[in-house]
Amino acid sequence: MRERIADAARANNRSMNAEIVSRIQQSLDGQASATGAFAAAKLQLAERPVSTLSDMKSVALALGEIKDEIASVRHQQKQMLSLLAESNHERSDNE
Repeated sequence: MRERIADAARANNRSMNAEIVSRIQQSLDGQASATGAFAAAKLQLAERPVSTLSDMKSVALALGEIKDEIASVRHQQKQMLSLLAESNHERSDNE
């Protein structure tokens, strides 16, 4: 994974730290999007109560997808934070 970050950093003309920070920001933006989608689904449910089994299945499916998206974003954030910590540690060792 480190090599992939290094390749992406070179392609984007920035340091590995800048690349990692950019990726973390993208993850946070994605998490906000998923959280917004969850809030929108919650509002929709409040405005139109679920009345049929089909409605319940649709809601359950949508909430499952949102949950999976949030879990994916959190996983990406953890990976990026780990890489950032590793990069900072290596940089401090070289100084």
